[in-house]
Amino acid sequence: MKDNKYAPVIIPTLNRYEHFKRCLESLSRCTDADKTEVIIGLDYPPSDKYVSGYNKIKKYLERGVQGFRSVTVLETEHNLNAYGNAKRLWQYAFDNGYSAAIFTEDDNEFAPAFLSYCNWGLHEFADKKNIFYICGYSLVDIPELFNNVYAYNRGFCAWGCATWLDRRIKELECNDFTRIKDYVDEMSLSAIFEKSKVCLAASLLGMLKKRYILSDTALQIMPEDERWCIFPKNNLVRNWGQDGSGIHSGNTKKFNEIISKPLDLSYVFVPHIEGKLFTSTVSKAFMDAFPGKPFSTYVKSIVILLTYKLIGKIVDIKSPKLINLFRKR
Repeated sequence: MKDNKYAPVIIPTLNRYEHFKRCLESLSRCTDADKTEVIIGLDYPPSDKYVSGYNKIKKYLERGVQGFRSVTVLETEHNLNAYGNAKRLWQYAFDNGYSAAIFTEDDNEFAPAFLSYCNWGLHEFADKKNIFYICGYSLVDIPELFNNVYAYNRGFCAWGCATWLDRRIKELECNDFTRIKDYVDEMSLSAIFEKSKVCLAASLLGMLKKRYILSDTALQIMPEDERWCIFPKNNLVRNWGQDGSGIHSGNTKKFNEIISKPLDLSYVFVPHIEGKLFTSTVSKAFMDAFPGKPFSTYVKSIVILLTYKLIGKIVDIKSPKLINLFRKR
């Protein structure tokens, strides 16, 4: 294995030139960028509408990228899709001797201490196998928190995150259609009385129907105590992908909220930790910020799971009549 004091950064991209340029240039300004290898996966356009942006990125990379120890660009002659492109980058990093890596999509912008924070976390928690990811985006605001990092096991954010080879292997076991199907098949009908469980089942069935895996959802197959994530108190990532240019984005209100969230301007991450990283304060902050799925989603999820259990069909419900009845009341 290589010396993992400075983990590589892996970035899948396709055609979002402005996002990609902002992402890469913000990383180049991070402390320790000059000691970091960047591994970029330039996917092949699946249709003509992606060609223009793809060519811009290709020319940009051909001119050479400065600020890093090295830059490796992997291209392909056919489209791998977002999941396949990212998967090959993880594999490349580990095949080339790294025991850990930092992942980002091409629409993130980073604070100067992002790499410092990720590398600290990868070393600090390397032997704690229940820590799965070091996440750069703070999902909740906790001004009264003394520590400048916290832990949570019901949330994960892929907007700039780091993990280890052994945990990546374990995660890939969840990113498998057979494993996902088995998980739902083994779920009893009593799950309809548990809101979080039935909503997860509906999401997993949706992935089976679309044949597309969302890693943050698939990760929930694992027991909660085995999938803790570390987050910074002060935000280190700004995501520009809610502008509608990505696969899962397009919420204008959410976009404005995310890009207006301030970034920590420190150049080096210095941990301030006293006591436990998961406290009642952290738990309350998440409960307040994420009160759960709306009732209409719960009802829809029940219908999806029951239909699958009873007739073996995965349905995609846009606005079921049952939900509309509740809305009129």
